[in-house]
Amino acid sequence: MSHSSCQTECVSDDELAQAAGLRAAAIEATTIVTAGERGDDSARAVRLRDAGERGDELARAVGLREAGKRDEARELLVALAARYPDDAEVAYQTAWVHDALGLEAEAVPFYVRALAGDGLNAEDRLGSFVGLGSTYRVLGRVAESLATFERGLAEFPGDAGLRTFNAMALYSSGRAREAVSTLLAIVAESDRAGGYARAISYYAENLDERYVENLDETI
Repeated sequence: MSHSSCQTECVSDDELAQAAGLRAAAIEATTIVTAGERGDDSARAVRLRDAGERGDELARAVGLREAGKRDEARELLVALAARYPDDAEVAYQTAWVHDALGLEAEAVPFYVRALAGDGLNAEDRLGSFVGLGSTYRVLGRVAESLATFERGLAEFPGDAGLRTFNAMALYSSGRAREAVSTLLAIVAESDRAGGYARAISYYAENLDERYVENLDETI
């Protein structure tokens, strides 16, 4: 082969080495990507399995509470809450079982955690507001109780249960008139007032009104 043709057709040792290096780098990159994908799949599988175990254990704990086995339910839920500290549903159920056992002070941080997190459905979120506000009241923390009910009513305006528990907190704070007015309004709006709904509704707003008969005084 002539020198001139070798310039266009021959490949130098340096070029061969460079090509081999590029192929090796490509193979290594493919291996890393594949390993990463396998790692992602493995992590995903672990998360799915963990979520399944969490759901099974939570359902078991709720079943125990509903069956009256509250101490067993509490033990399981406290362990779950430690494993899933950001799980609002687990926190709510843990608060509930403490309340059911009369352990109000221990219930509070779990209610707070439940309301601070995401993932609660509307029913459980409403239950958390009722539970926390009522628990605060029983513990004598009336200002916090009223603040909790205020937050709850901002999210669930008009809810009769929430308003009723708020009325209890109003009473505990010394605002008896507001408490009774609230309760009268709730009765008037219900189907239990019979033919007195209009009168009850009126007096809910005018509780202090009295009829005073004017009598001529004889001196």
